[in-house]
Amino acid sequence: MKKNTASKLEYEYTLREQRERRQGKNSVSRRRRKKNLRSVLKIIAPETIDIYKSKNHTKLVEFLSKVRLHVGIEGKSILICFRNTRLITAAAGILLLAEIDRLVQAGYQNKINATRPNPISKGKAGKDHTVQAVLNQIGFFKLLGKAEYNLPKAKNVECWGVDSGLLASGEAANTMISKLEQHLPAGMKKNLYRGALEALANSVEHGYRGGRNDGLGIKDKRWWMFTAVQDNKLVILVCDLGVGIPNTIRDTQPDSLIQQIFAKFSFFANTDGSWIKVATLVKETRTGLTNRGKGGSDLRSIVDKFDKATLTIISNKGQYNYRKHKLNSGKVEPTESVYDNKRSILGTIVQWSIEAEQLNHDDT
Repeated sequence: MKKNTASKLEYEYTLREQRERRQGKNSVSRRRRKKNLRSVLKIIAPETIDIYKSKNHTKLVEFLSKVRLHVGIEGKSILICFRNTRLITAAAGILLLAEIDRLVQAGYQNKINATRPNPISKGKAGKDHTVQAVLNQIGFFKLLGKAEYNLPKAKNVECWGVDSGLLASGEAANTMISKLEQHLPAGMKKNLYRGALEALANSVEHGYRGGRNDGLGIKDKRWWMFTAVQDNKLVILVCDLGVGIPNTIRDTQPDSLIQQIFAKFSFFANTDGSWIKVATLVKETRTGLTNRGKGGSDLRSIVDKFDKATLTIISNKGQYNYRKHKLNSGKVEPTESVYDNKRSILGTIVQWSIEAEQLNHDDT
């Protein structure tokens, strides 16, 4: 038997699409189709599904808000249309999956459908199916009970891994990180483990202290974790759909400690982004458990130990970035940026990324 080539897979994909369109036209009467169209709202997904850049962040949050709003309307179903989508970045991909997973687990699966993204034409090089491959890899179509088509391989997608759970156990963090063990020096594995465990524990202990402000009343206290090696970078993300760091930090830490942080680091928190910064400077956890690390400082430890690593925390409206910067003198020192977006993601994403040359570093 001959192996499936990219051109053969492309041909089979086109035939399937044509067959599905014909079946749709022949199986439903014109009157019934019109009635169905009135009860189904088509929601167009953004061209760039991303939350790192402020403009893209606003578009994605508005899209997800529209999905939640209309799923909650009795007698209304939605069709998520990816026809315009050309790119899905890691943090936005895990946020999209978490939102849909939450709705499915709450019983809304029969009210959500989705079209497959159009492949991007590359001229003589053929067609690029990366967007659909990403949605397949993270389990988006599987959540909705749709088949995952056999597509031409995408190297930057095959290494993506996603998991979710309820408990912040060391086993959960270790399982995901062990999949990347071949890429990690011993020291980095230890720091990633501590940081990931801290992010998971924060999600379980603090992230769901109150109801999510989206009007649906869903009680889902899970976290979602994403790992990948792509574009010469190791990426690990932890996501929750809780009340957000800017809300929990003021409830979980004594005011005296927060005031000490303001005095020591010469700043005052009055935005979501600045409250995220406060959280990364807390040296002790609220619970004081011996199997836990040093709170938010564990989140920063990867960047502190490795020059080409970045920590990004997105929570509610705020975003905090922490990385190393090389000065003209050749000295490398930490640098950070803090800002707020227009709208809240209603949750938290913690991301570490490490450039490939650092993966071969032997920590001594």
